[in-house]
Amino acid sequence: MPRFTPYRHHLGLAGSLILMLSITACAGPERWVNPDASSDQSSLDRNYCQQRADHLASRQLDIDQASNRNIGTTDQLSQDMAIADARKLRQRLYANCLGARGYQRKGN
Repeated sequence: MPRFTPYRHHLGLAGSLILMLSITACAGPERWVNPDASSDQSSLDRNYCQQRADHLASRQLDIDQASNRNIGTTDQLSQDMAIADARKLRQRLYANCLGARGYQRKGN
């Protein structure tokens, strides 16, 4: 019988989050524009904001899942809700980051 370790479980959840965030980052029909930023600067800004949002959302997911484990709530629904919350947080962080750099959201 395989032995369960919280560390392995944690790595699996982290991998799922990274995959989920990567898919979410590419799925949006919107784009961000800043007429004052060059193409190179826009690329740098988007990459920075994506990495920052991914990092902060992942950290919050880790906190939420640790809290759920501490209170004994480890069911699939709780995990799914924590991941959904992380996805929404990541989108807000990304939008706030680009907005702070002078970008505006434009629909395609």
